[in-house]
Parts: sequence; structure tokens; C-alpha cells
Amino acid sequence: MSSAKKGNMGRGEWLLLLAAFIWGMAFVAQSIGARYIGAFTFQCTRNFLGCLPLIPFILFRRKQLQPEVLLHRRSAVYRKELILGSIATGAALTVAAVMQQMGIGMTTVGKSGFITSLYIIFVPVLGIFIGRKTPGKIWLSIGLATIGFYLMNVVANMGKETGGGPLIGTGEWLLLACAVWFAVQILVIDHFVKTVDAVELACGEFLVSGLLSLLPMLVLERPSMGDLRAALLPILYAGLMSSGVAYTLQTVGQREARPENASLLMSLESVFSLLGGILILQQIPGPWEFAGCALVFTGVILAQR
Repeated sequence: MSSAKKGNMGRGEWLLLLAAFIWGMAFVAQSIGARYIGAFTFQCTRNFLGCLPLIPFILFRRKQLQPEVLLHRRSAVYRKELILGSIATGAALTVAAVMQQMGIGMTTVGKSGFITSLYIIFVPVLGIFIGRKTPGKIWLSIGLATIGFYLMNVVANMGKETGGGPLIGTGEWLLLACAVWFAVQILVIDHFVKTVDAVELACGEFLVSGLLSLLPMLVLERPSMGDLRAALLPILYAGLMSSGVAYTLQTVGQREARPENASLLMSLESVFSLLGGILILQQIPGPWEFAGCALVFTGVILAQR
């Protein structure tokens, strides 16, 4: 066992904690970006940028490969599988990320982070439909998360003026749907990483997602240069840091961190999103929202144990 795995917080754990922090703060960037540009525009520009940090990382890793492995990576069979995987994961990512971006623009950053984190629970649930065994504890996780979702949305809004509208808003429903689609994306990735490199797949996934978002961006949203300039910093952060740098940190960190620590640390993404919303955007949750977030977080952690 390496020294990184002996201590409570080795290098792998610190890298994963940093990745979770970057992802959590990305919710703040997405919220700010939603003020200026549409969801397809944000995702198109973000995903094209997300490819850039991964390219040198991929080239560096290829130089470390054994000759026979490198020869396989250059084969037609490998390229075909990589292209198919990139298209499948890129399509799932586009649906999930556009729903998420729309939802973030309609609700708070903290809620967005915790509702999105429900994909961790949806993965084993959807796995049932493809013949995977689901541990009994997942139903307890679902129960806790459902109560948490109810508290942070329905109960928290009962004392507020909703103008006769629904207690659960469109943004929250979009985020719940995005969590389902992120679970689909995870299952598709899990299928293809058995035959292709995970980082190369991620790079192809971001490229495909950017291309799929391009036409809706041009036809439906038609962003102006002024809008793009106003959203430049959020786009740069979400693209380069969240999609590119944080994914690289996750890839390296998971190789060195203990599995039980890795799942917990990456789940802190939702906690960092809540803190970012409070400290940067002054979005202070009420007591019921805090309670709901706590129950959702508990359900998510339980689902990974």
C-alpha cells in the first residue's frame, strides 16, 4: 500500500477534495452565467473549453503507455469504440447539463447542488432495469432523500408567498430530471470505460456535447458578443476548471485515494455549492431548506456505503 493510502488524508484525498470544491463553486459560476446567456450557449462554450485541459493530459499519459497498449489505442477497433462512447455519453451529458443549467437559473445554488447530487441514488435504481443487483439500503436512501426534497421545497415554501403557483417550482423539477439523466450518463460511461480510456472518453464526450449544443445555441438563443463577454468568467471557470481541471484531479486522485474516502469527498460537491451560494451570492437558506439538504446528503452518503 502506498503512503498516500496509509494516512487519513493522502495526496489522492486532497486532490479529490479540491475537485469537489471546484465542482461546488461551478454551481455559482453557472448561476451567474444564467443571468446573461441561455443554457445551450453556456453548455456549448463550456464543453468546448472543457476539452482543452484534457488534451495535454491525454498526450502525456499516452507517452507513458507500453508499446502494445499504445498500438491498441491507435487501432480502428479502439477508435470506433471511442467514437461510439463519445456520442452516447455526450448525448446524455447534453440533456442532463442543459436541464441543470436551466434549473440553476430558476432556483438557488445550494438547492441546485443537493438536488443534482441525487444522481448518486438514481444510478443503482436505474441499474435495476439493466439487471444489476441493488442493495436493500438504497431504499432507505431514497426515503431520506425524498423527505429531504419535500422539506427543502414544499415545507420551506409553505410560509412564503408563491402567488398561487406550485410549491415545487419548474427549476426544481428540471434539476430532479437532470439528476436522472446524469445517472444515465454515469451508466453509459461505466459501460464504455471497460474498453476505452476514461480521460479520452471524457474529452470526446465534452466535444460531442459542445457540438450538440451548437445548433440550438445559434437557432434558439442567438447570443450576442456582449452577452458572451458578460458571461466570460463563469464560462471560463465552468469549462476550464470544472470540466477540465477537476476531472483530471478526479482521475489522478481516485487512483491513490481509498474508495471509501473517495466517494465521501466527491459528495462534498453539494456542500461546497451551498457554501458558495451563501458566501458569494448571499443566498441564505431557511431552516427547512437546511434540514432538507441534510437529509438529502445523508441519503446520498448512505447510498455509497
